[in-house]
Amino acid sequence: MGKINSPLGSQSFDSPELKKFVIDDASDSEYTASEQITNLQQSSLNGLSASELERLAREARNRRSQDEKQVSSVVKKRIEILAGLGRGTRDVIVENITFSLRTLKSYELQEAVKAIAKLDNGLDSSFEARNQILARAICKIDGQDIDIVLSSSRIEDKLDMVRELESSVAVYLHENYVALSKENSDKFKILSDDEKDIKEAVKDLNKSS
Repeated sequence: MGKINSPLGSQSFDSPELKKFVIDDASDSEYTASEQITNLQQSSLNGLSASELERLAREARNRRSQDEKQVSSVVKKRIEILAGLGRGTRDVIVENITFSLRTLKSYELQEAVKAIAKLDNGLDSSFEARNQILARAICKIDGQDIDIVLSSSRIEDKLDMVRELESSVAVYLHENYVALSKENSDKFKILSDDEKDIKEAVKDLNKSS
């Protein structure tokens, strides 16, 4: 109900109800406009659906995994090549059975020496030295890897095999190993001697000039 007062009198009249408009506070909304745009871009990047984006991400992960495996394989191969540098081998036949011997790596020789050093008796040490070396030097029997022949890679099992050999066979194999080791050492000594001769020749030339 409305009313107007004036010098001529007052008059009442009906007035329509005013409408109320409620404006929500932007801070109370679940997402702001910028968040909605970001979510829209993430769910449809370059026009791709969410499933397509997931597929692309999965393929990228697979490619990265394959690349890492290839690099690991190459590195492992290089290590194997470096580990085999300068290693000598020899096949020894005993009554139609072929024993393949190879020279020991530094850590293998160190392990053998440590095992021998534990023994006090000199005679026992001599036998044990032969056993420890052969257990590490015999790498194949009749072309089969020793680990396959024994179904084990444990040094204890290899020692048991060597100790079961006839004494004459063990001595023969050890003599061949000693010859192989000397032969392998001499091969690298020749290279060293050649280098020494070259240096001496250069020194003589310098003196004469």
